[in-house]
Formats: sequence, C-alpha cells, structure tokens
Amino acid sequence: MKHTILVFLGSCAAAWAGEAALVQTYQPLDGQGSGEIEIRPVSCVDWYSHSGFPNVINLISAPNKPPTNAPEPVGDINLASIYGLSFKGGDPEGDRTILLDATRFAVPENHGHPREKILRASLECLRKVLPEKFTSAPIKLECHEKDREWIGKILEEFKKHDRSKPFFESPR
Repeated sequence: MKHTILVFLGSCAAAWAGEAALVQTYQPLDGQGSGEIEIRPVSCVDWYSHSGFPNVINLISAPNKPPTNAPEPVGDINLASIYGLSFKGGDPEGDRTILLDATRFAVPENHGHPREKILRASLECLRKVLPEKFTSAPIKLECHEKDREWIGKILEEFKKHDRSKPFFESPR
C-alpha cells in the first residue's frame, strides 16, 4: 500500500513540474544613459514552456537584471516591471482575453519617464509577441478608477491600431 501511495504521489508531482525552455519576449527597457525607452528582445526562462499558453505575454513584465561589467550590480531595467504593469495571456483553446493589470501602476521617484510612454512602450511589446491566435484577442483592463480614463484612451487607440505597424517606436 505504501508503495502504491508513493508511486501515485510521485506521478502527481511530475505532472505539476514545469519544463523550462529559453523563449524570447520583448520588454520596454530603461536606456540607462540615453534617457530613452528602448524596446528590446529579451531571452527569458519559461518554466511552463510546454503548457500551450502564450507565456511570452506574461514575461513582458518580468524583472530584468542583466549581466553587467559595472562596479555595482544593476537593478531591474524593465520599465513595465518597475512601474507595476503586467500582462497575462489568455487560453489559446478557450477564452483568449489578455489581461492588462495596471492596479500597481505608479511612477517611481527615481524614474522620469512619462507614464503614457511606459504604457505605449509596453503595449508595443505586447504587439510584437502576440501569437497569431491572439492578434484579435480582447484586452481587459484592470486599474484604479483614477487611472481608467487615460489608460482606457491609450488602450482603445491600441485596439484600433493596425497591429502590423509599430504602436510605439524607440528612438534608435
């Protein structure tokens, strides 16, 4: 009986384990000395790479602490992460709704990028990584009431935008 229980528990644990793979997403990065927002491809470890879900969408807002030769470690340079924006991809076989969660959106004291540019740059990252099944997926907004009007305007503009063309462009 103990052996049967152990085999069952071991099988369950294997079923919940992730299988990691390197994937590429895009992130709005702090251009450091340039003072600009730079949309860049970023390699990420996707723990749930074989789930079938578009995790590259979720990884847009993952913290990014790049390797450096600086004398001090460089902190997170992903502006979506720093400003508190996040995306969650929908179910490719069901409800494809993408969630834009701006409930933690705030401009940090030591960052001077306008909030509108951060949002536009983050939506550009979303545009770049959307799998074909998701190009016409609805986008649901979660945010505080005080932010609903200005975020909603930009989100509506993005929804109407031709997704084959850039929504926000880095200066370089």
